[in-house]
Order: sequence, then structure tokens, then C-alpha cells
Amino acid sequence: MRREAAARRTLAGNRSKLFVSFNGEVRPHRLFVIASLLERKLLERGYVSLLYRRKGRNETDAEFREIMLRGVLKMPGGRDVFQSASHLLDQLPMTLDVEEISSPSLEEVAWTSQNPSLYDDSNMSLVIDTSLNDPDLLFITEKVLKPIMNHSPFILLGNGGSTSVLRYYGFETFEPEINQPNGENENAVLSSVLDEMTRLSMMNRQQLAELNRALMDRCYHNAHHFWTDFPKRLASSFETDVLAPLRRS
Repeated sequence: MRREAAARRTLAGNRSKLFVSFNGEVRPHRLFVIASLLERKLLERGYVSLLYRRKGRNETDAEFREIMLRGVLKMPGGRDVFQSASHLLDQLPMTLDVEEISSPSLEEVAWTSQNPSLYDDSNMSLVIDTSLNDPDLLFITEKVLKPIMNHSPFILLGNGGSTSVLRYYGFETFEPEINQPNGENENAVLSSVLDEMTRLSMMNRQQLAELNRALMDRCYHNAHHFWTDFPKRLASSFETDVLAPLRRS
């Protein structure tokens, strides 16, 4: 209830940022998206973090850098954002409310609750999930559950079908007001997300306030559902999809 009241109160004023995007581990697709936002002059419109490198045991900083930039080059328009991606690697860690995580504690960042005021001061969340094009992974991570808990509309950039999983578990997404990319084509999904962020950036303060008012009931539903029915549905799904087949085997 306290989070709902805080989120609703901010509708009466102006939110200073278009979006917030919390990112822990550097991955090529995250680096590409953030570099593309920088190229489009949208990075300054958001609160954005990018915290740490997860290197191989014997991997040097130079080798890590080469791997990340090589991954960026494989993406659509990667050459156009190469210099920005290289610049971002020089700026690490990009921190918001969580400082750089040391190697023994890398996983702790996943369960660190971000500062709610950053959600309240942003019009939406850009969630760049762990995986983008792995057909063997289809799951909900904490990255999208955190904006849900904080009454924030979101765009989810993840594996194809991720939003279908959210809806299966009873959450609502924000179409048609916010275009949520879907599909298995990585290039099309990346382009769609960046184009949608550009479209939203062209809205004035009044239009953004109207957008938030239009989405607030869905935000409330998602947050309430997270704390009430979602755990029950998750437990039921685990029983049906995991435990029952094991008992029959």
C-alpha cells in the first residue's frame, strides 16, 4: 500500500527521467542497447546502471573488452555504436544505488532491492534481461519483477515469449500504449525496442503524465498480484509441471 501511494503521488508532479534501467553484468546485448541509447542522445533521459564484468578465470581485462565489442559488432548497426560501446566500457562501473559488486558477491546484486525513488522519478522501466536469443530459456527473472513490485510500467527485452510467460502467470503488459517487442528475431526485437524508446522520448511532459495515468491501474494490478496470487500460481505450476511428472516417472 505504501508503494502504491508513493507511485500515485508522483503522478501529480513531473518525473525528471523518461526511464530507469538497472543492469548488473555486462553482456554484449546490454552494451549494444545502452550504446545505442547514447548514440540517440537518450541515455541522458534515463537512470542507467551497468555494474560489473564477469570474466573467465584466466581472462584479462583486454580479452573481456574484445569479447564484448566483438559481440556488439554482430548486432544490427553494431558498427554504428562501436565507439560508444567502447566508451561505456571505459566508464564502468555505471552506478545508481548499488555500488560495484566484488567477485565473491556477484549474485547478491540480483536480490538487492533498488531505490524506489528512482522508479517514482521515472516514467517507465527498460528491462534488459539476462538472455536475448536462447530458445532453451523461457523464464521470469527478478529483473522484471522489481519494476512490477514498484508500480512501474516496463518494456521487457528478453527471450521471445517472455511476456507470454508473464501473462500466463497473471501479470499484465502495457500494449498498445507501450509497444512491447515479441518474436524470435533478435535484430527485429532490438530495433523495435530502440524505436519505441525514441518514440516515447518525443512525448512532452503532459503526454507522459497522461500515459502514466492510463497505465496506473495495470501497475497496481501487477504489484498487488505479485504479493497475493502470483506465489500461489507459481507453486501450483511447480506442482503440475515439475513434481507431478517426477512422481509418474
